[in-house]
Amino acid sequence: DIQRYDSFDTDLQQLCHQFHTKRKLWGNAISTSGLSWKRQNLHIKQTLFTDALDYLQKLTQLYGERVVADFDGMMATAYRYQRAAQLKQLFFDALRMNFDCLSIKLYNEEIMIQSVVTLVIMYFKLSLVMFDQSFSTQERQIVINHFEEELKILSELKAICSLLPQKVMGNSTAARNARFVETVSNSSELCDLMHESARTLLLHIASESEDEKITTKDVILWLMFACKFVNRVMESMDTEQGAKDSRMQEALQILERLECAIDDTEMDEQEDEDEDDNQDEVQT
Repeated sequence: DIQRYDSFDTDLQQLCHQFHTKRKLWGNAISTSGLSWKRQNLHIKQTLFTDALDYLQKLTQLYGERVVADFDGMMATAYRYQRAAQLKQLFFDALRMNFDCLSIKLYNEEIMIQSVVTLVIMYFKLSLVMFDQSFSTQERQIVINHFEEELKILSELKAICSLLPQKVMGNSTAARNARFVETVSNSSELCDLMHESARTLLLHIASESEDEKITTKDVILWLMFACKFVNRVMESMDTEQGAKDSRMQEALQILERLECAIDDTEMDEQEDEDEDDNQDEVQT
């Protein structure tokens, strides 16, 4: 049996400690199905490895479930930035535990995928709440860093999917990313949240670009990150399906308006320069 604790921090610490301790002890034997023991002519029950891997996967599952439950508890009571920031890191840690477990050997693919997708969904939910509550009024780089972390969580999911049995053979980028794209596309809730994040970011940028104090450089820097973010979102889904999605079309339209804003800003700045030159000539 796995011992549990009422204290949130203590429970997670103990689950994490048990996982890494057992992984260190059992990892090599599980991944090789006890090859070193077989070489010594030791009798081995194959169920031993199955039970050990089941135990490790159960630890990762319980860890993730406890983090999700605490997030739900916070949302049901009151948002707290410090708690939210801690939960963001814990979602990363939970995904990393799944990666470490999967790197030993695949046990139950269905449970693994369901667990990691749930963690990523909850992360995006938390990220959107944190933007609304804590980051929407922050300066550009802080906002960019916030959304950059969403791309990092997608990279973590992609790394996990790379360890799953691949259904599309080949060395092309599309073949290597097939399981990742399939995993994302199969979760309508995750796709919805990714679209919402892209829309939230772009609407924020569009609002910022209307500020009279904004410069061409500011708009360009915003636009560079916006393109990067939207491209990553589209690459994470079925390309044809994503391109036809009305929400993605809206995002692309906002990007196009931002590009036009750069042209307008440059034109206004050039007109100001010409006016200053004319005034200098008149004074001369």
